[in-house]
Amino acid sequence: MKIKKAGHIEIFCGCMFSGKTTHLIKRIAQLKKSGAKIQVFNFHLDERYGKNNIISHDGKKIKCEMAKNSTDILKHIKKDTDVVAIDEIHFFNKNLVNLCTKLADNGKIVLTSGLDKDAFGKPFETATLIMAEAEYVKKVHAKCELCTDKASFSYRTNEDKNTISVGAKDKYIPLCRNCFNVEYKNRSKKWIQKN
Repeated sequence: MKIKKAGHIEIFCGCMFSGKTTHLIKRIAQLKKSGAKIQVFNFHLDERYGKNNIISHDGKKIKCEMAKNSTDILKHIKKDTDVVAIDEIHFFNKNLVNLCTKLADNGKIVLTSGLDKDAFGKPFETATLIMAEAEYVKKVHAKCELCTDKASFSYRTNEDKNTISVGAKDKYIPLCRNCFNVEYKNRSKKWIQKN
């Protein structure tokens, strides 16, 4: 009896400006060199640097297809695709986890990238669940904007209280745990005083 070779899941996660998308693009390039057929997806509302591209903050880019949800991704996956890469996984709902698992179980390599925590320091459910399913987890860090230690939090610089708010340097800075806690407590006091 021949056993079908299983695929696997990889995730690059961390805060804003930590190089998640850069790592994803490098991994895609590496697999492309080996002859793999790759499809790349991004969340349809993420047009910070243009449509139909995933672009890192340092300017690296690669063509992609835009998707609204996991069903959208599944509809567009070609039968002969070896690798499915998905950027900005935190924007997708947790059905993405089932899709990634199904693809890996069917022999595909699934590359994912996204934030592990929101602007309030709370874990993004989809990223957390994919980390639990992934065979390879790469946690990446930025440099804290205030003290230069390793940053693992994305601090929102405006007063938008929505969990999802697409942005870049116009809305976010990377902070270490200590600086994030200090800034977040100061912001909470201001919000309480305003209301």
